[in-house]
Amino acid sequence: MKRFYITWDITDRCNKQCQHCYIDADNLPELSFSELDRALTKINSALGQWGKIGYLALTGGEPLLRKDDLLAFMDRAENLPKIGYYQLLTNGSLLSKETIAYFKGFRKLGAIQLSLESSSSKVNDAIRGEGSFEETLRAIRLLKENGFRVAISTTISQLNYLGIPALIKWVDQQSVDEIAFDRLIPSGKGKNLSPLTKEELQQVYSLIYSLASKTEEVKIVTRRPLFCLTAPEDTEIGAMCSAGINNLSVMPDGIIYPCRWLPIPIGNVMSIDLDLMWYNAHILARLREKKGLKGKCHDCSFLSRCRGCRGMAYFHSGDYLAEDPQCWR
Repeated sequence: MKRFYITWDITDRCNKQCQHCYIDADNLPELSFSELDRALTKINSALGQWGKIGYLALTGGEPLLRKDDLLAFMDRAENLPKIGYYQLLTNGSLLSKETIAYFKGFRKLGAIQLSLESSSSKVNDAIRGEGSFEETLRAIRLLKENGFRVAISTTISQLNYLGIPALIKWVDQQSVDEIAFDRLIPSGKGKNLSPLTKEELQQVYSLIYSLASKTEEVKIVTRRPLFCLTAPEDTEIGAMCSAGINNLSVMPDGIIYPCRWLPIPIGNVMSIDLDLMWYNAHILARLREKKGLKGKCHDCSFLSRCRGCRGMAYFHSGDYLAEDPQCWR
């Protein structure tokens, strides 16, 4: 049974103002819990039609600002057969002992992902807000003490890329289970920041790859577009951009995007026939055309392991089929 990934922003509201955030403002209307419940039921049914098992990333904004609805949503997901696994993506500041104790009843909760930008509290807090580093450290320790898998997500930008090796060493010492690195996409608040040059990204990805086999505790995720260029002979690294292949994103108001980094509306989960949408939406069909990509991506020999980031292409050129501007090949 193949996996299908759904990123679900249950709210745009957040108690942080991170410089790289893809959200412009926290003003989107939110589906009520009854609407969330109906939408999840529809998705469960569609997954059954597609022969897929759903892997959900529950995020925001800060999803714990809707704590009661979030917990009820997770409880509902526990009882739907086609929802196989979900992660909670949070900044960690609102995690309490009581909430974590409640989480222990969720057997499908695979990991809790926290955001951290640097092992330097000064650098991290300059990006995420004063006190954020200590809040994340407290959350890591609290979760590990209670037996949870902890994942760290880091957005690579000009603000922190030189400190990536030190960050990997630090999270390894904290017994974090996994760390993944995503590139800054210049959207939302992040449009005021500059992404890395292709030369800088090559340097950072090569460093990350060289450290991936040297850590003791933490697993470094290298299944991202462009990673395969760092070691072409290693077939375990790199991954195709999943937009149009096995991924959708649901916004707080129910609008569906091909990917959170590709904010082109396809329809609303509350009103659209998901099966018809998946097979007939024009943008999804174009994303699936292997030879539809442009520039250096069109005839690239790494197409099956990369495809570039369609979101990065979109925000750089306005064309989601254009070549990935950070590709150094």
